[in-house]
Amino acid sequence: MIKSNYFILRCSQIGNVGAHQIQRIKEQPEDGFESELEAENHLTMLLLKTNGTFSYPWDAFTIMKLYIPPQS
Repeated sequence: MIKSNYFILRCSQIGNVGAHQIQRIKEQPEDGFESELEAENHLTMLLLKTNGTFSYPWDAFTIMKLYIPPQS
């Protein structure tokens, strides 16, 4: 069975003209969130609680539904 959940992803650039990278943040449940609203509330709380130290000024965030293939 294929599972899917919502995850918070950080978008950042490597260097001035380098490639962009998109990674799941570590500060979320391992299995993600059941709803997009849950993920959005968690991200908002992280940004407010850390007063901007959670991320670099050039980072951007998105919430995406990711599909997790079955593990054998």
